[in-house]
Amino acid sequence: YRSVWYHFEAPSNGEFSFNTCDANFDSVVTAYKGSALNGLTLATPSSYEDQGCMVGSGSNLQNVRVRAGDLIRLRVQG
Repeated sequence: YRSVWYHFEAPSNGEFSFNTCDANFDSVVTAYKGSALNGLTLATPSSYEDQGCMVGSGSNLQNVRVRAGDLIRLRVQG
């Protein structure tokens, strides 16, 4: 497996969703909160694989609660 990381700062309180459903490879998406890689905490209870996507394709991460200024890091493995 290989990983690609994405990051963003939440602009306001609310929820976000992220998916790789259209990917041409099987993937797992995990969301973390924190600024330092050695101090990240899970933003969701678990990783998401094939939830809301066709089995064997991407992943669908939905309704992750954030507060304004939260630093979010997404790891996509595939």
